[in-house]
Amino acid sequence: MPNAPSTPNSTHVYLRADDFGATPGTNEAIVDAVACGTIRNVGVLAVGEYLDHCLEALIEASDRVSIGLHAAIHCESPVLGFTPVRDPRRIRSLLDENGQMFPAPVKMEPKPDPGELLAEVAAQLDYLQSRGLRPVYLDTHMGFEWLPGVFEPLRRFCFEKSLWFVNHDDFPKLFGPKDADWSRMPPDSLVQRAASPPEAGAVWISHPAYPDAVSEKAYGSEAAERRGREARLMIDPTLCDSLRAADLVLDRFAVSRTR
Repeated sequence: MPNAPSTPNSTHVYLRADDFGATPGTNEAIVDAVACGTIRNVGVLAVGEYLDHCLEALIEASDRVSIGLHAAIHCESPVLGFTPVRDPRRIRSLLDENGQMFPAPVKMEPKPDPGELLAEVAAQLDYLQSRGLRPVYLDTHMGFEWLPGVFEPLRRFCFEKSLWFVNHDDFPKLFGPKDADWSRMPPDSLVQRAASPPEAGAVWISHPAYPDAVSEKAYGSEAAERRGREARLMIDPTLCDSLRAADLVLDRFAVSRTR
């Protein structure tokens, strides 16, 4: 689905799919949405157990989509099996007493060592590059950039690596907590909302995933169903037609402006 021609009045929105590598159904849904032209930015989990699944298809589509490192130091469910890239003995402050990733930033006590955290993020970036991906932006899984002492070092890291640092200060979310489950909205309403973002350069964050056994166990039935609805929406011809008709440009990081 090509963008409509950009005009001075066009609205630019970054439609992003997160969690490539988390489950087979996630990877398949993202690849299909990229093929449809709705998803223009894909956040990839270097720590994901299923990174290899559909990876070649994503690499082949890299001329149509911007790849990001979806940096992760947490694993919300043991079913997902996220494992750090670095030797666990060198990032002890990021792991719990059992040597596992914490389930969420708020669960990290004591707070992680920023140096160890940045070293793990750097290793994740290197790993994706070694697999044939060329990330142009970085965002964080579960928003860990707000941990004490992390935000500014992470911003400097992105600058040094020529990555866009996609955080909610610089890139407001298109959908806030009150309408987080946008997957239930009709396509026309979604496009209308996307064409009138709260601020310029808003990010439309999606987590599309086709149903599979891993998603059901990891996220629970309700969240897995929501991800399934998002997956169906991203390839819905009605949504594609509405996006094409609107004066709306689905943008890619590292294309529309300098970092």
